Amino acid sequence: MKRLFRYAAGAALVLAPLTGFSQNTDNPPPSSEPVFKNSSIDMNRGRKNRPGSNHVAKIGFGGLIGMPIGDFQDVAGDVTPWGYGINAAFRISRNSPVFAGLDFGYMGMGRNVDVFTAINGTTSRIARRNRIITGHALLRLQPNIGGPVRPYFDGMFGLKYFRTATEIENNWNNWWNNNNNRNSNIITVPNHEDVALSYGGGIGLNIVLGENVWLDLRTVYLPGTVASYVKRGDVYPDPNDPARTIVIKSRSATDMLNHQVGITFSF
Repeated sequence: MKRLFRYAAGAALVLAPLTGFSQNTDNPPPSSEPVFKNSSIDMNRGRKNRPGSNHVAKIGFGGLIGMPIGDFQDVAGDVTPWGYGINAAFRISRNSPVFAGLDFGYMGMGRNVDVFTAINGTTSRIARRNRIITGHALLRLQPNIGGPVRPYFDGMFGLKYFRTATEIENNWNNWWNNNNNRNSNIITVPNHEDVALSYGGGIGLNIVLGENVWLDLRTVYLPGTVASYVKRGDVYPDPNDPARTIVIKSRSATDMLNHQVGITFSF
């Protein structure tokens, strides 16, 4: 009996720790699940906001100066077309750095103005104007970068339209009187028109001025095909027949380097 009792007591001592561990529910073992199981992490926290990077459209306008180069400069001579330009471009998809749109320019290429007074005292003003009107499809690459200065790169394809016309204004006195009393009669007579294919590209900078407002500095190189045009002073009345107008046409390639300074709005 003593031997049986010792065997039972030894078995109890061995099994007691195992039995106590399995029945201990007050201190469960550590969980293997992640600590942040029910928490959410904002992946955008700490990322700096980039003003202007999410805009979908840009509209710009400003002063435009054209510089004929190559054969155009040699034939047209000492002339600097100037006027204004406007463009609009839209982002092709969300977060894309590529914009597509249209670009237009209007530049004067010289003019002559004469004032004549008839025997009856009627005054006529004759203005002969040479113009270049440009229109291009525009593809712009502007990386989505931060900072107050945003560079961009333009690709363009379109037309240059050359037009010369004579404006005859009868009963003309002076600019002030005619703009306050429009009794004068203005007749516009086209003298010459031609079109050249135009293409090229350029670079520019947007410099922040305020919220969604940018200073725009831009230079564009636009080669052009051959076209005819009229230089300043090459339209005049025939001395032998005042009712007839003499038009001297020049012809060359139409390469230009245009510079524009203006304002761009982002939306």
